[in-house]
Amino acid sequence: MTGRHSTFALAARAQAGKTALVLGAACFASSCSSDASATSEETIGSTGDTTTMAAVTSADPGTTPMAETADVTVGQDGGALTGTGTETGDGTDTGPGDSGDSGDSGDDPDPGPEEVCETHQCLFVATDGSDRNPGTQEQPFRTLNHGVTGLLPGGYLWVGPGLYEEELRDVIPSGLSWDEPVTVRGLPGPRPTLRPPADRQRVLFFSNADTHHIVVSDLILDAINVDWDVVKITLGGESTENAHHIRLKRLEVMNSKGNGILVGCPSDGNEFLDLDVHDNGDTEYDHGIYFTGPNNLIANTTFHHNSGFGIHMYLSGGSTCGGNRVMNNIVHSNGEVGILIGSGDDNVAYNNLVYDNGAEGITIGFNQASNNRLLHNTVVSNDGPCIGIGVFGNVTDPQVLNNLCSENEQLFHPEGDAADTATNLDVPPSVFVDAGAHDYHLQPGSDPVDAGVFVREASVDREGKARAEGSVDVGAYEL
Repeated sequence: MTGRHSTFALAARAQAGKTALVLGAACFASSCSSDASATSEETIGSTGDTTTMAAVTSADPGTTPMAETADVTVGQDGGALTGTGTETGDGTDTGPGDSGDSGDSGDDPDPGPEEVCETHQCLFVATDGSDRNPGTQEQPFRTLNHGVTGLLPGGYLWVGPGLYEEELRDVIPSGLSWDEPVTVRGLPGPRPTLRPPADRQRVLFFSNADTHHIVVSDLILDAINVDWDVVKITLGGESTENAHHIRLKRLEVMNSKGNGILVGCPSDGNEFLDLDVHDNGDTEYDHGIYFTGPNNLIANTTFHHNSGFGIHMYLSGGSTCGGNRVMNNIVHSNGEVGILIGSGDDNVAYNNLVYDNGAEGITIGFNQASNNRLLHNTVVSNDGPCIGIGVFGNVTDPQVLNNLCSENEQLFHPEGDAADTATNLDVPPSVFVDAGAHDYHLQPGSDPVDAGVFVREASVDREGKARAEGSVDVGAYEL
């Protein structure tokens, strides 16, 4: 695709100091200090534990509804990230859909209400309910805003199918931990849609340090009518600390005038899992996700057709944007760079598929970026270099290994960078099973097979196949 700005134009704009680029009751009981967004009126941020890689599905993300993606289970209080890929009968793995398919939630890997409500508080909301009801499954509430007020730590609000014209703005109470979060979740079946009316600012808004350990899953978040972003996690009032430990899971995040998801500094512990984030933004400063804080986890998510970057990680004037993990995602058809690691220490992006974006596929560097790692990414047909290193600013000690590039403007920018080693390959599309259908599995005997080096941090591929020392393939897939 042709981007609005070439790599070199973006670099020149950044070097000229135009930093706007980065601103840019229960069923069982019966009954940092300034706005980093170019358009937001508020200040805008999470998953600090060491994680192991999750398997993810998706050879052809353009054909399969998001609901059929692999699930991810995360234990932020010391637990591991695990996941399983799925395959169709013909061996093609499935992935998040690009079409905005709002079909059934599919084979939901999480327990349903029949099981959950035996041991947890459960309240219910339905479009034919009433807020005078007790909130049981037989007599549900009508609005989410009313339903969440009765939730206790460990409790669930189950949302029935249909359209809810509501904004959830600082109304969901906090949980205690990831063992006792508060959960707002769509019932199995057709996904409910939250679409606030035109006088609202966002679909979901979380602020203040006492807002934490909240899970929102299995919903469609439609911001077609709102003024700003679909989701914002930030500080509020006189607080100097952000909301934190917010888990968004199996959501469709779409149609905002601003960012799909905006996360402020120093919010941490947030997780973005199995999302479909698309068609957000009016300008190149509006991104699929824009976050400025440390220790976020972004996994098994598709970012596509957003006007700016797909994933934008950057904090102006500081280096706290560290310890983030960006793994097993599909980032394609965004207007600018696919993935930016703009600042901070110890960030890593691996096993991502990045294609058809309007500038670089992946770039490191804008402000104080050090010891960041790009490992085993497959980067194809971007309107700019495969990988940019220091295009927008200084970079210290990058580790760029086992990345597979094809049909990009060039391999690295600047050319001849120290990271341009034999383990990063520029190959013709014929090495893939079907590049035209975005099936980037490797052909047997092709150059990337056994051409990589073993990196323990990425010891399994995006489908969960083990990478063995001495026989590691380059790119996101192991043959």
